[in-house]
Amino acid sequence: MIKNRRLLTVATLLLYLFSLSACSEIDSEASQTTQTTGTTIPAVSQKQSCETFYEKNGVFKSTDGTVEFTWNIAADISTEKLPVVDVAVHKISDEEASRIANVLFDGACFYEPEDAFEEDYSNAELQKKLDIWQEYANIEKMTWLYPYRDRPNDNYIAQEVELVQRFIDEYTEKLSNAPIEKNDAQYDWVFRNDGLYGKGYLTDCEYSGLPYRISSNGKQYSVYLYTGAGPSRIEEDHYRALLCRTKKPDEALLQEIQSKAEDILAQIGLGDWVIEGCTLNEQNVGTEESPVMEYDIRVDFVPSYLGQPTMSWNNSASWGSQANYMNFAPGGELLNFTIENIYDFHSFTDGSSAMGIDEIMTAAQDLLEKQSYSDLGMSGSLFETTEEAQSANIWCKVNICELKYGLLLTQHPNHAGKMQFVPALILNAEIKYAADEAGTDFIPGEAIFGVPLRRVLAISAIDGTEVPYPE
Repeated sequence: MIKNRRLLTVATLLLYLFSLSACSEIDSEASQTTQTTGTTIPAVSQKQSCETFYEKNGVFKSTDGTVEFTWNIAADISTEKLPVVDVAVHKISDEEASRIANVLFDGACFYEPEDAFEEDYSNAELQKKLDIWQEYANIEKMTWLYPYRDRPNDNYIAQEVELVQRFIDEYTEKLSNAPIEKNDAQYDWVFRNDGLYGKGYLTDCEYSGLPYRISSNGKQYSVYLYTGAGPSRIEEDHYRALLCRTKKPDEALLQEIQSKAEDILAQIGLGDWVIEGCTLNEQNVGTEESPVMEYDIRVDFVPSYLGQPTMSWNNSASWGSQANYMNFAPGGELLNFTIENIYDFHSFTDGSSAMGIDEIMTAAQDLLEKQSYSDLGMSGSLFETTEEAQSANIWCKVNICELKYGLLLTQHPNHAGKMQFVPALILNAEIKYAADEAGTDFIPGEAIFGVPLRRVLAISAIDGTEVPYPE
């Protein structure tokens, strides 16, 4: 976990320590509130939490009869009463924008970007692009790059070869007039109100022979492979193929990549972060008969407050747009980096008003009973729409198999534009949808939406209401 350089005053820390309760109820007429600023506050060294095993089984239906829910919960959860944390979106400073870039690309030079199709490339830059393009100016090598497109009656490969050749012809003409050296202006890391693509930061660099673009609007920060002008994504896909078509990474390599990500987060200095997951992504870019595997490693991370890792809306069970992640090639090369939810801490309450787990789950079932199959990802009616038909047929089966408890971001109930982390419970489930009106055949939701689990409910541990997604 990353230690913030900003420290609480002694009085603030003592007040928070006094408000904590280790696995016990706190009787208080009013919740205590602490005020401070900064992207985070340090964890309390003596913080205690209790883990308990929670199990819930059973079957129930939605009120309209279209959904059959099954409780299939067996999980270790914390029984600690979590606080409510008021936060605001953090505005990245010029110094922070520069620091992130230099942490990711130590020793690199950063340059002013140019419009891709108006950029004046040097002779060496043009020759490097032409060398890559010329590799793919034939059917055989283009098929190597896109093996999944090598099938009868698909002229994609041939069209791409033609496109590459057109770029080769056009840019070969420019080669003789290209300057030997290009005096790119160094980037000054000043927030622009009228940059190349609008407000924010935008710069290019090269690191370990790979071209990158850095883009930020001051609240979100992204880094990705970027090659400028070129046919389709030939160059980006060329680099990815060279980096990711390797032998399958083992667990030791994943641990090494996770350690590398932790070091990056420690150095960028934007508050406390916790690794949420380090996942091996496997993609067959070939065919079933002739598989061609590409591997990359994704590291997801979430902000931590009061020593507690927050829960992400953006996981395999949701469609949320918030995300903090890095992708690496098996060799450790950075493929992309995105950090979206950076927050300034304002105040917190002691959490003594949080509900118990049984009370929360009772409220959760009441909310789930009010849902129908259209609330679970299938808008509109698949079959009949009469109440009689709805009550007679189950069109959706939901196996609630994952429970998460922690701090979750939502809108502030009393202040427009502000946000809070609230103690909440997330329920994720495997969902099957009826393939026929009789409900005798069901299609797994993973086959439709591409994710094994989907979030069916996020419920507040303060009042048992559904937690709305932060807009």
